[in-house]
Amino acid sequence: MNERVSRFRISTDGLGGPDALDAFRETHARVILQLDINPTDGVPLNVDMRFRSLPGLGVGFGRSSPTRNRHTAALIDSDDLVLVVMTSGSRSFQHAKREGAIGPGEAVLTTAGEPGTFFGGWSSSVAFRLSRNILAARIGPPDDAVGRVIPAGSPVLRYMLSYARLLDDENAIDTAGLGGSIVAHVHELAALMHEGDADVLSRAAGVRAARLHAVRTDISRNIAQQNLRLDDVAKRQRISRSYVSKLLADAGTTFTETVLTQRLAFAYRLLTDPRQIDKPVSSIAYEAGFGDLSYFNRSFRRKFGATPSDLRGRTRDEIGR
Repeated sequence: MNERVSRFRISTDGLGGPDALDAFRETHARVILQLDINPTDGVPLNVDMRFRSLPGLGVGFGRSSPTRNRHTAALIDSDDLVLVVMTSGSRSFQHAKREGAIGPGEAVLTTAGEPGTFFGGWSSSVAFRLSRNILAARIGPPDDAVGRVIPAGSPVLRYMLSYARLLDDENAIDTAGLGGSIVAHVHELAALMHEGDADVLSRAAGVRAARLHAVRTDISRNIAQQNLRLDDVAKRQRISRSYVSKLLADAGTTFTETVLTQRLAFAYRLLTDPRQIDKPVSSIAYEAGFGDLSYFNRSFRRKFGATPSDLRGRTRDEIGR
């Protein structure tokens, strides 16, 4: 199975005139989104959406001006389930004989197999297109969950959004076997969200994988801190330091090894970036969080089989400087 992520974007940015916007509604909104989109509140249509998909899973990131979006019977093309998570603004919905509204951090499960309407003002959202068959294998027929609002603060939603960010990262996903795991984990999380079993939630493979990704992302974002500590990462992730250590141990590594690996990878990227060619090696080492230049040089050579200066020299040769 091809597990590479498929990516595309649709947007009204740069479109001018009513004819272009009408064409957008017909060729993009109706065909790709299966939605009849109508601007409201006298605001011109302004939509920007990017999509990431794997076999069995799709994720869409959207920003929209005030609109009324109708999924009509004529536009139904599957019985997939769609979990809509609001990240800003709010939207009201009429779907599956239920009505309601979702605000920032809240979500609702909808189905592509039934007509429905979403409407509201300026907003942004993340939508997960889920396989009904995969989800039904976990919780049985999911129809009872359709149209029910999932409150903000749900830990499962937080971890699902973590997977969405992973799919959105062009450098993080094209690894053999990873795509299939993400599809399975996201559906597992979606099932847990409706089971509501805290004990099951704490043991779920999908949750553990999402937490591990969140820990690694936290380390990456704070890699420049020379005093980066396990306790600080655990506090930011709202889990215990022992659980962070266990997550990393289950992945075959330790906190210290993970930090060193990420520091070296960050330094490697800077050393091979033509835009950084005139930056001193010592500055790159400190920017990557190393406080000891000798230790940086030794670790770098052990990891990559060349010194930082050797790699910098090869980069200079490649760009002809």
